[in-house]
Amino acid sequence: MKHTQFNAAAYEHETPVRFFGSETEFSMPLPVDTDPEECTASLVDILPDQEILASGNYGGVYMAYDGGITYLDHGNVVECSTPECASAMELALHERVAEARAATIAQYVRDKYDMASTAYKRSGWAEITDPKNPAALLFEELSTGHHENYHAPGLTMHGSSFPRERRLALQAILATRKTWTGTGMVTQTAYLTTQKPAAIDYIDGNSQTSHGNKIPWRANGSALEIRDGEGNMSEWVIRHKYALTSLALRMLEHDCFPEGLYLENPNHAVASIAINPSASVQLANGRSMPAIDHQYALYDSAVRQLGDTLPDEEINAFVAFESLWKDYKEIDFDKMEVTPISDRVDWAAKLDHMLLRNLEPTNIHGGNFGALSHDLEWEDVSTKGPAREWYRKYGNEQITSSDVLIARTKPPQTRAARRVSLVLAKRNEDSASMTVTMKGWSSLEIDGVTYPLGDPS
Repeated sequence: MKHTQFNAAAYEHETPVRFFGSETEFSMPLPVDTDPEECTASLVDILPDQEILASGNYGGVYMAYDGGITYLDHGNVVECSTPECASAMELALHERVAEARAATIAQYVRDKYDMASTAYKRSGWAEITDPKNPAALLFEELSTGHHENYHAPGLTMHGSSFPRERRLALQAILATRKTWTGTGMVTQTAYLTTQKPAAIDYIDGNSQTSHGNKIPWRANGSALEIRDGEGNMSEWVIRHKYALTSLALRMLEHDCFPEGLYLENPNHAVASIAINPSASVQLANGRSMPAIDHQYALYDSAVRQLGDTLPDEEINAFVAFESLWKDYKEIDFDKMEVTPISDRVDWAAKLDHMLLRNLEPTNIHGGNFGALSHDLEWEDVSTKGPAREWYRKYGNEQITSSDVLIARTKPPQTRAARRVSLVLAKRNEDSASMTVTMKGWSSLEIDGVTYPLGDPS
């Protein structure tokens, strides 16, 4: 690699490659009269033997050869964490591995309980009532997690107490990012471009969901954990979301974030984008600009200031985003004409998918059960799910099923990921039962013994 140091000083004075990870919650139907723990606690009996290295430190947890972790979280939600990855492309691959594992668990539930069960990579539900009986609640907004982790030791030194300028910068980066990272959702009255229109309060951490307060980010060891993300199905979005967010974070690390790009109110910005992705946002300086132009200005500023020192992946992501930015100008959301970007952007792909199935643009809302059905099935993570089939046809995806199969049993090439795999494999030879705890990306604890992993490199 270009750099050998990956500490706070390196990121403040240079531009080393970034390391990434993610945590995704997959929801799936389970028997109503069955304890959810009973359905999925025996994960080691569900997944292929060659994947499993150890059970974890509490029920239903296992660690895989690729360094990933899977466990049951809050009933019918299975959470999969990727290992730390040395590129956004590698991260996208291991998110696909997580999808494959979730699909395997859903298949197990189908076979064992003879019931329909599908794993969904979904970030939220709208509150939907029966049009004929408004008191009957059909769906209630419940935000589930999709968290992004960025190795950024200089940004995590202050914990959750960020300096004001960095806090304002992060709010701006994340809020307008919804223009192209939103996953789309049918609500009671309309189609929104994000599944988290109100789940995150970027200013004070309070939210309007029954799931509890949702903070937009937090320090997680040496990683900055971004908590407003959505479970994207588009490989293009996953790769470029990580690379471009990393690029924008470098302006915080180098104290060169453009003051003119702070937002007047990030919550209002997200609400506007949810209703109309072409909306303008108010800047703190009193001006306004289209939200997608705000995103372009952020990345353009980072490239202009940091230039040739940036990793190739981030430069390439900016070039790809510039093409999307130009295509974005061709959409007409009022008429629901979004084909110029539906080969890459999830909310647009889902919308086009519904329109191609003869749903009328004016009838995409919660009163139309056909629209609800298309919406809810989109994030089916099986290889035959609508989103996966769409992107195979239109999206020019680079990750193949063979790539996913190989990656399920092979760790990424970062030092920490390799050491997790090697240490667990050695201990697995000596003991059939281990209590394992991951402590960020820096150490692994097995039966009370701590094994330092070092920073990813």
